[in-house]
Amino acid sequence: MRRRTTFLSIAVLWAVSHLVMAKGMKNHMKGKKPNVLVIYTDDHRYSGVHALGGMAVQTPHMDQLAHEGVIFDKAYLMGAFSGATCIPSRAMLLTGRQLFTLQGQGHQIPESHTTMGQTFGAAGYETYMVGKWHQDNASLARSFDGGATVMGRGVYLTDHFRMPLWDWQADGDYTRDNAYLLTYDEDDNEIRRPLNKDDKKGPTGTEIDGPHTSEIFAREAVQYIEDYQSRKPWMMYLAFHAPHDPRQATQEYRDMYPSETVALTPSYMPQHPFDNGHIFLRDEALASWPRTEQIARQQLADYYAIISHLDTQIGKVIQALKESGQYENTLIVLAGDSGLGVGNHGLLGKQNIYDEDGVHIPLIF
Repeated sequence: MRRRTTFLSIAVLWAVSHLVMAKGMKNHMKGKKPNVLVIYTDDHRYSGVHALGGMAVQTPHMDQLAHEGVIFDKAYLMGAFSGATCIPSRAMLLTGRQLFTLQGQGHQIPESHTTMGQTFGAAGYETYMVGKWHQDNASLARSFDGGATVMGRGVYLTDHFRMPLWDWQADGDYTRDNAYLLTYDEDDNEIRRPLNKDDKKGPTGTEIDGPHTSEIFAREAVQYIEDYQSRKPWMMYLAFHAPHDPRQATQEYRDMYPSETVALTPSYMPQHPFDNGHIFLRDEALASWPRTEQIARQQLADYYAIISHLDTQIGKVIQALKESGQYENTLIVLAGDSGLGVGNHGLLGKQNIYDEDGVHIPLIF
């Protein structure tokens, strides 16, 4: 494990992309540019990787990346002009711009702001995306050569097991009419069905209803890796929605963390001592005040469970790289878009600047 202590924004990934293209970064065995896999997690605080924070959460696959790679142990979200901090965070990652040079809150990426995908494409890479997109449709369409399952295009059921999805649209035309849900029929076969007026917001789903978002995105990434035949290098943007709330996981992972046995963090508080300006945002409405020890333990147990479930899916992607012979020539970048309180300082959300809560994120090369 190599550790780097440096204060940086997530835009450091942009510098890495330029290094890959400018220097060539020749693989010493194959003499060609490396593939680049950017894994972006959602509301994943620094201590949400066991190897980084030493917490009770089990993340063996992310730990292995940390042990084999370089850890940036002081990587921070620069900030946000919106309670939805993941919007500017993703805009900064995708454009290499700092907060004050984004357009507005970062939801729109204008054509004048070249994206990471466009830069890799111009350098001869095939570019591909899977998962969550929090910016406008036009910037999504121009950023990648192709993609698989896409989520986050204006329809949201607040449920990892009932997530509206889209197939990649080259023209960026994502509407409610071409969205679908993945569900299981009475024979446990996975089927698609369109959304309807009876699809109410959750969280109400379980693994009985359909596959989890993390499972869907990981298998799409695995399929791309297994099927890849081009002589060009590839860059994949794999954006998971986990561990963003609702903190749902399959029963197997929930059983790993009985709430009564989960240790509270040293910064646990039942209530924040003052109004920090975002004390009543939606994240803070996920549980009642005060955050009793029972509430905080349950929130933490659910957080750990969805992270461990996510870790297993990331492991499947890494295994696909190894089995296809591409692992040694692939640069893997794992990062989170923002941290999360989950009981620290009496807070549940990400709208704060505590080091272990809202702004400190995992970053591993």
